[in-house]
Amino acid sequence: MTDAPQEVYVPSVEQRDEVVVGLGVFSTEKIALSILKDFLKRSEQMDLISAEMTKWEIDIVGQEASSLLMRLANRQCPVCERGAFWLDLKSFNAQCYASGCGAWIEDNIHDEDIIDCGWPPLRFLHQASTVEIAMKKLEEMGARLKAAGQANSMLASQALLNEYDEAGLSDALIGQQLSGDALADVAAEDENVVGQ
Repeated sequence: MTDAPQEVYVPSVEQRDEVVVGLGVFSTEKIALSILKDFLKRSEQMDLISAEMTKWEIDIVGQEASSLLMRLANRQCPVCERGAFWLDLKSFNAQCYASGCGAWIEDNIHDEDIIDCGWPPLRFLHQASTVEIAMKKLEEMGARLKAAGQANSMLASQALLNEYDEAGLSDALIGQQLSGDALADVAAEDENVVGQ
């Protein structure tokens, strides 16, 4: 006979119509968190407003048996503008789970007064003093990408490259239309891309 776990982890999500959907009961926090993150990757296809992870102690009566480990709120991503940007309301860290995006904000591990933010496809990284400034930097990145992706003119492509030329981007793609793939290719060629 195997030993029963002394505590279990329960991830759940809440839909806009206030229906709470439990994602299961798991013996470890690692497994429960993995299930929750996999589910959040589908948030573009669902109308989710929040998610949470609760730990329950076994064989304890009452509310003392549970503790809230994580509560996430769903927001529109400042970069890709899809509803898949999940903000941790306890630590104020955030990540976009939309495919091809991955924009993020988190506390700096070395300095508690610094907030790091970034967008992996372009290796964009910025440090800010507040969450609001980090969000604004990601919004600026999203606006630049949106302008470059929707424009068919050489002027728009030139303008985007000029923005990043200060950060070390090469002039290799001047004159070409910059799609999302082209931007990623430029970033892959130049590893010195850092946000202002």
